[in-house]
Amino acid sequence: LVLPLLSAAAWFGYFYAIYGEFSPAAAYGHYTQSALSNIPRALPALLFDQQFGVLPNAPAYALGFAGLVPLFRVRRRLAIEMSLLLVSYLMLVAAFHMWWGGWSAPARFTVPVLLMLGLPAAVLWSRQQATGKALAISALTVSMLVTGTLALMESGALIFNDRDGFARWLEWLTPVVDMPTALPSFLRDTPDVALGHAAVWIVALTASAFVLRLTVRRAQARGADVTGRLALLTPVALAVAVMAAASATWRLGDV
Repeated sequence: LVLPLLSAAAWFGYFYAIYGEFSPAAAYGHYTQSALSNIPRALPALLFDQQFGVLPNAPAYALGFAGLVPLFRVRRRLAIEMSLLLVSYLMLVAAFHMWWGGWSAPARFTVPVLLMLGLPAAVLWSRQQATGKALAISALTVSMLVTGTLALMESGALIFNDRDGFARWLEWLTPVVDMPTALPSFLRDTPDVALGHAAVWIVALTASAFVLRLTVRRAQARGADVTGRLALLTPVALAVAVMAAASATWRLGDV
């Protein structure tokens, strides 16, 4: 407990040294713009918004969230503790009106709890067959490519977004195709519309994973080597899912 106590003392002491009181709300003059009514919109936005959400910018973290289920089966208490920490923190952040964090990098307010998702992601990985691992590697690859694009292209200017509802890296990546309107934005659209777009992407990606798993199982039943098939079919299945989801959201948004 020594390190957490020292960290807490230093953190509260920071506010006392600058503002003369220990409250972290002192910087806002006690006007924190926090309300429970902000949570229904902000909580899904922290996960799915194209500019400031976790999953569109780093889909590998989906493995961490999904891994809480198998972790619950093997280490129930640990899974409950991690879930309580994760949910309580995200709810607290989502209550803040400016959930996107201003002119900032993606998932600014969710970063503090993302590191611990490595453990459930590892548990999920250990229980996956070939298809699941191929999809996990694909999610990690996309996350690395997006991170590299944000950090390296345009001298890093793509990292920071303003709340206009259009991710800068998507505009840079597809200058002749309107990809930002294909992904959910909780700043450009109403929460219902944005959630509908997120649901379209989830359904499309889930369907592609199901078809991929079914195809591989049939190949395994015939005794065929699935390694080469997975190397070809995984990116094809995901590409079809992206095309289907983008086309559907464009149609729904009358783009």
